[in-house]
Amino acid sequence: MKRHRYQTLLAGAANTGARRPVLHVSATYGGDTLATAEYTDCSSVNIRAGSGLDLKGGVEYRVAPQVSLQATVGYHVARLSGSGAAANLNGNYGNTTGGVLAVEYMGAKNWGVSFRLVNEKYTLENSNASFSGNHAGLFASYYF
Repeated sequence: MKRHRYQTLLAGAANTGARRPVLHVSATYGGDTLATAEYTDCSSVNIRAGSGLDLKGGVEYRVAPQVSLQATVGYHVARLSGSGAAANLNGNYGNTTGGVLAVEYMGAKNWGVSFRLVNEKYTLENSNASFSGNHAGLFASYYF
């Protein structure tokens, strides 16, 4: 039993220092409420700074057999469905960087599912107004 565990660690250690491209897609929720859209049927929906669809691409660097670092660039967007002025609601927010804490389960060599917590802050361009974009997300990832 110990011999098998030792061989597994050596095989994992061989991948240390490896780099590979990665793509992520996720649904996220959280952040400050930026606006509330009201529909003609009297229903409403809050538009939150950290909620929506998140698409990312980048590179993973394997630090140790069970630890890696990633550098990604992403596009995070929330959309309203319907017609009228609320469907065209748009704010001009500057790009931002933030901290990420993630745990990932690799179901296969190239596929993973992760849960992430993100800490970021958005600032409205030409204004001092800022909003929390802190959010949680469930990601599906593909590694090349």
